[in-house]
Amino acid sequence: MTTYASFDYYEGHPSYLTPGKRYEVIDESSTVFYINIDTGVEVYCKWRDCAHIHGRDWTRHDEPKQTRYNIQVPGKTDIEHVIDYSMDGNMLYAAGADFEHYYHMKPGDFVAITEMEDC
Repeated sequence: MTTYASFDYYEGHPSYLTPGKRYEVIDESSTVFYINIDTGVEVYCKWRDCAHIHGRDWTRHDEPKQTRYNIQVPGKTDIEHVIDYSMDGNMLYAAGADFEHYYHMKPGDFVAITEMEDC
């Protein structure tokens, strides 16, 4: 499970945080958590009454960890972070993690499909 934190837009929000953006929670306890803000700095936040967002509350989002795959392509750079693939007849159909890249390959075009660790 991956946990994210977000907050809604309000006038005067801090420039180092983006309203509506889901920040991945790095570590947490029952009342506090750590995220990397837009400048790349890790900060300590409170789920309720957080000083970073002027006493407002963060919204918690728990999402299941998504399995990703690596497709080994001979003579080319491997295709990493594929989130879904299927074989239909003699074609491999794969979707990239960004859902903007889709791949169609014949069996001879790739060597192996392996599950990636810690994505």
